[in-house]
Amino acid sequence: MVVQWSDVGKKTADPQLSKVVGKVGFALVPGTEVNGKVQHRTPMPVGRVLAVPATSKNKEAAYWVAKYLSLDKSPITVAANWSGQDPYRVSHFTDPSHYKFPDEASRKDYLEATEANLKVGFPDLNIPGAAQYIDALDRLLAFNLARLSR
Repeated sequence: MVVQWSDVGKKTADPQLSKVVGKVGFALVPGTEVNGKVQHRTPMPVGRVLAVPATSKNKEAAYWVAKYLSLDKSPITVAANWSGQDPYRVSHFTDPSHYKFPDEASRKDYLEATEANLKVGFPDLNIPGAAQYIDALDRLLAFNLARLSR
């Protein structure tokens, strides 16, 4: 079993990249029971965000580049087995024809599992000093949990 980015799932469907074509499955990440209910949380460590700064000297041109990359080009590159990109837009799920899988059931399972994981995803903190911040938060939580359990 591999808990991995969804681009690995696409690679398993390509005989040029995989020896297990047609022998894999896709699912929601395993969860943890909290107060009697299983909670699933999928890490989403890479942002798919394009923005045009307010200070841009050519906002309209920047907008058209962002549109091209995220709307016009992305359905093809995201679906490509060779790309390291994961589906991230609604349109990546509504037109599955770009995804090449050995059969329709595999493609459907892949897209449904990927979409389900996105719905329970959480973004990684992506700021300077994020690792130190997470370490400090972890220590503080552990300290307080230890105090509460006494």
